[in-house]
Amino acid sequence: MNTFCALAVVNIHPGSVLLLSADQAARRVSSLDDLGDGLYLVKAPVQLKAGEVFGYDGDLNKAMAEQMIKVNEPVKTGRKRTK
Repeated sequence: MNTFCALAVVNIHPGSVLLLSADQAARRVSSLDDLGDGLYLVKAPVQLKAGEVFGYDGDLNKAMAEQMIKVNEPVKTGRKRTK
């Protein structure tokens, strides 16, 4: 399971498995099935807001890859470093 931080709103589709905190899951309880140990099966589309940290181990499409970053990876700002 990879840990990500959302940079923008991320849409997660049914059939995906997420690792969420109890608070994150409580806000989306009608769209998730509890698998135990903080893992949830998405049964209806779920949106994660910018700044939310979550576990995801599925395939990333291009849109998803642009909307989130793996935790512990450097953030790309688009600016060049100057010395």
